[in-house]
Amino acid sequence: MTAILETVAAYVPGLAIRRRVSDPAPIKAPEKEEFQAAVLLADVSGFTRLTETLAQRGPEGAEEMTRALNAYFGQLIEIIHAHGGDVAKFAGDAMLVVWPDVAQAGTPGELTCRAAQCALALQREVGVSETIPGAPLSLHCAIGAGEMAMAHIGGVYGRWEFVVTGTALVSMGGAAHLSKTGEVVLTPDAWALLRDRATGDELEEGCVRLTDVQTGFPPRPASDFVLPEEAGGSLRAFLPGAIRARLDAGQTGWLA
Repeated sequence: MTAILETVAAYVPGLAIRRRVSDPAPIKAPEKEEFQAAVLLADVSGFTRLTETLAQRGPEGAEEMTRALNAYFGQLIEIIHAHGGDVAKFAGDAMLVVWPDVAQAGTPGELTCRAAQCALALQREVGVSETIPGAPLSLHCAIGAGEMAMAHIGGVYGRWEFVVTGTALVSMGGAAHLSKTGEVVLTPDAWALLRDRATGDELEEGCVRLTDVQTGFPPRPASDFVLPEEAGGSLRAFLPGAIRARLDAGQTGWLA
């Protein structure tokens, strides 16, 4: 894989990359693929205080903000990848992480267990992190399981958007609302798949606050992809315009 292709792939979810490995031709029409998955919402709190603290330092504060966020999210992503998760979307200050049942990844119960183990590891290792003194960042998590779908939509000016949908996401809203700082809350469907391996406290709407996974699985990173060079064009179609412009100008060093 060339350096440019590797850089492009770093900005595209594994779900989309896997699809392009099997069909590297440029995308010409919307596509949709359904699958079963466990899904984790890792929501970060503390950005307002961090921003206010660093805004008082002027331009230097903006640089510190970039370094602090890169360091924090870098730690989160490293743990997620070690547990086989695929960061499908960044939604503001939250990450949507998927464990799909593709490529013989495991049963729904195993995938949900891996998501739960990952969430507990996130809370344990970086749940509260004071990257800037006086402005800690914290985390609360929700886990769902069930039907999902990924789709490529758009196509205007050669730009395609990767989206994930499904009942697993919809049902996760209640769990996310109930989760507090330092907690991992599961939907009823996710808990039904995990209850024989874990302990937790019952909450409203059938959700459960996870306390421990007693019989889990050894961490297993997601498989690497061998991308054909011709996949570069179709992957670039998923990149935001600002990133594509940097790549076209040969300014990969400016990409954070």
